[in-house]
Amino acid sequence: MIMKEIPEDFCVKEISKLEFNEKGRYHYYLLKKRNYNTLDAISKISERLKIDTKRVGYAGNKDKFAITEQYISIKDYKVNSLRLKDIELTFVGKGSKPILLGDLEKNRFRITVRGLDKKKNGKINWIINYFDEQRFGGNNIETGKKILKNDFNDLDKPKTLLMLYVHSVQSYIWNKTVEEYLKEKSDIKIKYNHGYFIFPKGRIKNEKIPLVGYLTVIKNKKIENIIYKIINKEEIKLSDFLIQKLPKLSQKGEERDLIVSVGNFNVKYLKDDLSKNKYKAIFDFVLPKGVYATLVIKRFFKQ
Repeated sequence: MIMKEIPEDFCVKEISKLEFNEKGRYHYYLLKKRNYNTLDAISKISERLKIDTKRVGYAGNKDKFAITEQYISIKDYKVNSLRLKDIELTFVGKGSKPILLGDLEKNRFRITVRGLDKKKNGKINWIINYFDEQRFGGNNIETGKKILKNDFNDLDKPKTLLMLYVHSVQSYIWNKTVEEYLKEKSDIKIKYNHGYFIFPKGRIKNEKIPLVGYLTVIKNKKIENIIYKIINKEEIKLSDFLIQKLPKLSQKGEERDLIVSVGNFNVKYLKDDLSKNKYKAIFDFVLPKGVYATLVIKRFFKQ
């Protein structure tokens, strides 16, 4: 099984509800990109337009090795269209509000998996809402733990990147909490760099699992015991998420759904044009924002 052999194998389109107002100061654009993460694409666009990146708003950071479509806003600036290598920007209208992180509803995916020896039938209607391993990068977790301890030596990097490191720590704790919470229902186990993704075969009741921060209050005693066991092992305290040196990196904490639904799931098989005598599977489905499409694929092949 080969995922992301070429950027065209991973396509994602943002589903958003933009509120248009022709008297608004914010200009909305559809950004299509190939082989760029969102921040790098915005940096390239800002450089060409000679504007500060702070004037550009976006709802989420889309994958780099992929073909993606998402909406961005630019304050007080209009260009009908812009083409750079692997970047296309098209004006769609004006509005009164900037596009901010989280301002989207869902994402539509088309993912091609190559190098398959045979076809596999089945359907995925839901998954456990883990953070997949691309969230953690190389040393993201360890770097994030240093930030929590206000150790910023050799961390002269943009705040958006520092925030990613902090989020990696939160995500790691969330994954380990769910892994431990579901261990008695471990019908399916998928190994990754930081443990196991555990999936029960039958659908279970949804619950809210804390994505910890300095204001986190844990109501479920079992989950509370698991979280404190994990953070004690990692030598982290919830109060560490109140980051004194850079308060804007601080995390109050929130909750994340244990399970999420997979919408409009469909898979079809074709001969793989890049591998002789192999099949490729083309998956189409819709996910809520912040859910990892790669987990749907991994879960499908572990049925």
